[in-house]
Amino acid sequence: MGERLRRQRNQGSEAGKKVGDGWVRTPADDLFLEMSTRLGVITVSQAHRYIYPTLKPETVRKRISMMEQAGLVKKIDTLAWAGVVVYPTVAGRRAVLDEDSPLLAMEPPSESTMLHRLLVTEEALKLVAQNVEIITEREARLYEMGMTPEKIEDRDVFLASKGVRRSVDGSRGVVPTHQSTEHGTVDRYLIVPTPGAESQYRIPDLFEVTAHGELRAIEIEITPKRPARFRAILAAYREACVGHNPVPHGVKKTLKETGPILRQLAGVRWIATDPVMAMLRGYPDGINPFSGKEDIGMVRPLWNSQIDTHLFFSHPSTWNLDRKAYPLSTAPLDVSHDPGLEYALHQAVLPANFRSTIREWRKWRKIWQQETANDTNPTDFTQWLRAPGTLARVQQMGGRTS
Repeated sequence: MGERLRRQRNQGSEAGKKVGDGWVRTPADDLFLEMSTRLGVITVSQAHRYIYPTLKPETVRKRISMMEQAGLVKKIDTLAWAGVVVYPTVAGRRAVLDEDSPLLAMEPPSESTMLHRLLVTEEALKLVAQNVEIITEREARLYEMGMTPEKIEDRDVFLASKGVRRSVDGSRGVVPTHQSTEHGTVDRYLIVPTPGAESQYRIPDLFEVTAHGELRAIEIEITPKRPARFRAILAAYREACVGHNPVPHGVKKTLKETGPILRQLAGVRWIATDPVMAMLRGYPDGINPFSGKEDIGMVRPLWNSQIDTHLFFSHPSTWNLDRKAYPLSTAPLDVSHDPGLEYALHQAVLPANFRSTIREWRKWRKIWQQETANDTNPTDFTQWLRAPGTLARVQQMGGRTS
């Protein structure tokens, strides 16, 4: 009997664990199944980058194909830019979960939200590769939404297993928020109250568990939200993230002198595209190029307005919002190491008349690389393409393929 036939005849959550199954499941395979279950989706290229970094790409593809033949995963290959996307079957989830885990329930991933989901997967796997503990949105939604004492107890056991600590008598850790339910008031760790926004709470895209057992939220943002909605979300994070003891405006004190106020989150990190970054921190010269008016972004005015947060961004050295240990920090959404993700991201942020096939995009990106190779601070590809005359020029240089 061939090995492929053996894999197909010995499917199930124990596949690859017995002699005669036609393959041997490795710890890396278990990690792949675990992360695909926690996150919902992983591409083959992401698996190679973060889970099987020592294997050749063709070997990674072979291992995932063996898991597919054993009934542990399914593939989606209809998105050309993504390559092969993989998600776990019920058997694949059972292989890495307890029999009563809420993560056993899962809907097949939707192609309409695939870009955002894969960008979240990318950031999550980066952290896992650095041995940082994470909590996914899927885990937060399934564990935190319970209201009965039994569900809350399950949630607390889960948080403890991830290294989350509750602040006790001022010790570093999480100061949970509270929610009134039919079962009484319950502590909440993984939802952020947003009373001024369109919904009453928000679940971040991802959580990082710090070395001190605190929680740092991570938001992946592709396109700008409506200003009023975004401002309300930021105001909610200001109230949820660490503050400092009250200091009247105009009184000169340092954060060290003042001391912290511990809250639900150690901070939130926004990983975002340039348009979103501009909404958060404003423009380099402080002037909005569209309105011609002063624009320092949304974060500084919100934090500067409160006597228990205004010290964080009072000094110009903090205005770039790049201090990870602060209550809010930002980082550019950079996936240049993954051409497929980068292509899809560019198509999401470019106006319709600047979008292209992936073949055209590769040609245009090569021209951009050649023209900006010697620049000290090269212009972003999407900004370069939108410069007057550039699109017509690259179409002529590269030739249209559609």
